[in-house]
Amino acid sequence: MISLIQKYKATTDLNRFLIKGLALFMSWRAFHKWYYKNETFGKISDILAIWYLRVANFFLNVLGFKTGVSIPECKLWIEGSGDSVQIIYDCLGINIMAIFIIFMLAYPGRIKTKAWFIPIGLIAIFILNAMRMSALAGIVNKWPHLMDLFHHFIFQGIIYLMVFGLWYWFIKLSSKNKA
Repeated sequence: MISLIQKYKATTDLNRFLIKGLALFMSWRAFHKWYYKNETFGKISDILAIWYLRVANFFLNVLGFKTGVSIPECKLWIEGSGDSVQIIYDCLGINIMAIFIIFMLAYPGRIKTKAWFIPIGLIAIFILNAMRMSALAGIVNKWPHLMDLFHHFIFQGIIYLMVFGLWYWFIKLSSKNKA
């Protein structure tokens, strides 16, 4: 065991990042599988879905849209639309938030910087995801035939780019702190 720890400490920063990242990702997946089977999972997911519904609804109202919300069904729509956006577990961004946290924890850097940067990043991901839900309600209202394109490709790409951008910003901050 001591030999493995010595090898870990002697390896490059990139290898330590990859080892930590892989270990954290595998731990997340194991926890996620356990959590998914646990009864509290549904309650926490429902609370998060309600927060998303309220924030996405707020964004649409600020833009001047009259909206409808069904909390029990986790649906959001623009009045007069024949379709709605339903927020299910996969829409909550839990996995992308976990990946963001894993990147932050695995990358070398000061704990103090990570302690304030991780919550800011999670809030940014949450807000962007709520904006995505608002935009999807608008798309399903005006151009329902484009829903799948925006939902599965364009908006997911934007969110992944933002997470990569946050990580890049963190790397820049970390390198400034070292200098």
